[in-house]
Amino acid sequence: MLPRHRLTPLFSAFLLGAVLLTGCGADLGKENFARTTIPAASGDGAPTGEITDKAVSADALRAIDTCKLIDKTALADLGTAGEQRMSDPTQCRTEVKDVGGKKIEISLELGTSILQASNPQGVVAGLPQVLRPGKDGAPECTLGAVTSKQLGIGISVTVTYQGGDSCKTATTLMEKVVKRLRDANPPKYTVAKGSLLTLDPCTSVDDAVVKELAPAGNKVIVDLHHCTWSGSGQRLTVEYDDDGLAPTEGRGYVKADVPGVTAFQKPETGTAKCTVKWTHLPVEGDRVEVVTVGFQNDHSKDSAADGSCAKAVKAAKTVVPKLPKP
Repeated sequence: MLPRHRLTPLFSAFLLGAVLLTGCGADLGKENFARTTIPAASGDGAPTGEITDKAVSADALRAIDTCKLIDKTALADLGTAGEQRMSDPTQCRTEVKDVGGKKIEISLELGTSILQASNPQGVVAGLPQVLRPGKDGAPECTLGAVTSKQLGIGISVTVTYQGGDSCKTATTLMEKVVKRLRDANPPKYTVAKGSLLTLDPCTSVDDAVVKELAPAGNKVIVDLHHCTWSGSGQRLTVEYDDDGLAPTEGRGYVKADVPGVTAFQKPETGTAKCTVKWTHLPVEGDRVEVVTVGFQNDHSKDSAADGSCAKAVKAAKTVVPKLPKP
C-alpha cells in the first residue's frame, strides 16, 4: 500500500495540530463499549467536561476499520456509493451519486486534531460539534465531533455536494458513524501479532528523555499514530506507519546505533533536524510497519553542531523496548 497518500489537509485552520494536549493509551482487547457514557449537557446541548464515552476514545478509534464506516451499505440512503480509498488506517474517502446523479464527495477521519475542541458549537450525535461550512458559498462542509477535549481530537467528516446541502449531509453521516461506533460490534481491523496499529505513540518515549530533549514541549496528537512534543523551538516526534517501505541506507540515510533494531538516521541540511527510522513488522509484499523518531531544534541550522541525530537516537533507544514483539 505504499503510499496510500494522506488526505489533502481539508481542515485548514479548523482541523490541524492542536497545542497543550496530553495523551495516554491502553490495550483494547475485545471490550464492548457502553452506549450512554456522555457527560451532562450544557444549555445548547453540548456535553460539558471531558468526554467519557469509551466507544469514541482514542484507544477505541485506533482499532476501527475506518472505510467500513462509510461503505456502500452505510451510504445507501444517500445514493450509490463507489469504492472506498484509504489514506491511512484512520482516514478514508469515497464518492456517492445521489438519485439525481449529483456527486457527493465524502472523507472521514478518526482521531484528528480539532483546533476549536474547547469551544464547540452545539452538539451532534451526543458529542460537541465544530462546524465549518465552505467559504463564499463553496459546496463543502467540514463537521468535527469532539471525542476528547483534553486531547483536542475528534471525528471529522468533510462533504462536498455540488447542488446539495453539504452540512446537512455531513451531520447525517456523522450521526451514522457515531451510532456504528457505539454498536456492540463496530468494524475493527484484524490486527497481526506485534502490530503497532492499536498502540499509542504518545506513550512510547520515556518521560525523562522528553523533558531532557524538549523541556518546554507540550504533547500534541497530530493523529492517532503520530505524536509530537513541541515548544520553545524544540520538537520531538514519534510516528507509526503501517504502509511504508523498509528503510535502507542511502539517499542521506546511514545506519544508526539503536540496539535491537536495524535503524537508519538522516540529518537534514540547513536545519538542526534528524530522523531515525526502522522496520518493525512485515505487513504484505514490500509493505512494512515503520517507526519514525525525529528531533528538531528551530534555534539552530546545523544538525551536527546541535547533535540532533544523537538526540533522536537517544529517544529511539527508549522506544524500542516498549514495542510489542512480532
